[in-house]
Amino acid sequence: MPAGDRSPEAELAVVQFTAARDRGLSGVLAAVSSGDELIADGFGADVELAAAFDTSGAVPRLHDGLLTSHT
Repeated sequence: MPAGDRSPEAELAVVQFTAARDRGLSGVLAAVSSGDELIADGFGADVELAAAFDTSGAVPRLHDGLLTSHT
């Protein structure tokens, strides 16, 4: 979506994501409090999975209140 078509909130999310990706998404997610808590509780692999970028051809879509996978 072109930047001019985004809400200010969406544009801020894009800027924040880009900055986190450029710094190293895995490290950023591990450093925030939620990521740190997940790692401490033994869910470090989930944090790594959340940081995996452009690794899946499947896209979740909400359809009738349920998420479905589309490739």
